[in-house]
Amino acid sequence: MGGIEPPSRCLKIFNYVLRPQPFDISITNQIMFVNSYFERITEIVLSKQYNIRLGFNFLLEKIEKTALLKSTIEIKVIKEISKNIGTMKAKSKTPL
Repeated sequence: MGGIEPPSRCLKIFNYVLRPQPFDISITNQIMFVNSYFERITEIVLSKQYNIRLGFNFLLEKIEKTALLKSTIEIKVIKEISKNIGTMKAKSKTPL
């Protein structure tokens, strides 16, 4: 298996990292919150060699469905997410 986790295990971990959070948080806190998710997921992906493409796709889908992006700060948060994906791609040893 070469250290690659089965998809179901990968999804469970990303789901845990993205568990529901309070809706009444400021823009700054929301962006910091998204950044902390990406830092944690970067650690998970790089240390365990998860299926990175599956992880990114699931992560983006999950974040898009949360209340985090259902407000006027959607564009700012998406920009932060995009920056973090770039960082994760740069740190990754495998192509995305």
